[in-house]
Amino acid sequence: MNQPKSGAPCVEALLDLYAHDAVLESPLVSHLCGKETGICSGHEELRPFFEMLRERKPPVRQHYRTNYFTDGKTMIWEYPRETPKGEQMDFVEAMEINDDGLIQRHNVYWGWFGVGVLQRDEYRKEDKSRGEKSQKEKRDEKQSKEIAGYTYGTSEVGKSPVSLKELEELKQTVTLTEEDVHQLRLAGGVLEGQTGAIVDTWREVIGKTPHLAYYFTDPHGKPDENYKASVKERFKQWVLDVCRRPYNQDWLDYQHEIGLRHTHLKKNVTEKAETPPYIPLRYLLAFTAVINDTIKPFLAKRGSTPEEVEAMHRAWCKAVILHVTLWTRPYVAESEW
Repeated sequence: MNQPKSGAPCVEALLDLYAHDAVLESPLVSHLCGKETGICSGHEELRPFFEMLRERKPPVRQHYRTNYFTDGKTMIWEYPRETPKGEQMDFVEAMEINDDGLIQRHNVYWGWFGVGVLQRDEYRKEDKSRGEKSQKEKRDEKQSKEIAGYTYGTSEVGKSPVSLKELEELKQTVTLTEEDVHQLRLAGGVLEGQTGAIVDTWREVIGKTPHLAYYFTDPHGKPDENYKASVKERFKQWVLDVCRRPYNQDWLDYQHEIGLRHTHLKKNVTEKAETPPYIPLRYLLAFTAVINDTIKPFLAKRGSTPEEVEAMHRAWCKAVILHVTLWTRPYVAESEW
């Protein structure tokens, strides 16, 4: 994207160039945002994407070009790999301009040099002297490490016995579409900052239901507060993971890990606790109703229209059913699952 030479652009000023329902397509969207598609639609999705661009723009992302072509409604130009000062990330960009003079559609087509930057995960701003990570990356990494037992994407997590092909078939079974994935990304923005209250709502239901509260107690029948606190932090993160994580092998493996931590195989292992050794499958399945029913008021708290809330809620419900279905795998014999 063409940024002012003076430095990183103001995100709001950049957004002002785009129609409110503008669409941007680029492989970088999928890479930075964790989306299965490389599409951002509307200001609500463009804003966080532009903020990530500002945070991460690497030195090799330059803006040398010689000319452009336009018929008054469409603009096309190239950022060639070779420049007078060396190599830069190579793109061809195309923009459609609406009747108000705003960008209605923006497509970015990548060359081999730019694709290589993504493949090596080098699209990041570095300290010129020490090659340090950006402040945002440091914060995200620090927060992830501070969640005890949160091992997503690490070597501590074993491979799921469920194949990616079976995952795709499950996604089809719950009718999870690309539009649902888009709605989940929107939901993530709405739910961020509310995760503690969301988990507290679930805990309130559990606390009022003795046969559920039992599974959070120590051998003396008292609530194990350390166990509860540790598990809470991971489920706060899970709320965001439902909305933002791509459905890849790491995601699939971690769903199996979560399932294991509800069974006698791994419950209590992470916290070295002495709560009851497993959570019955019947309660794991039944509590899905609570998780899906209670999320809707939180989706409505940021000014979304009833139609927008409904779309996000529908996607959330499908995603949660997909998660919980995968959690059941450690409970069930392979021949029956």
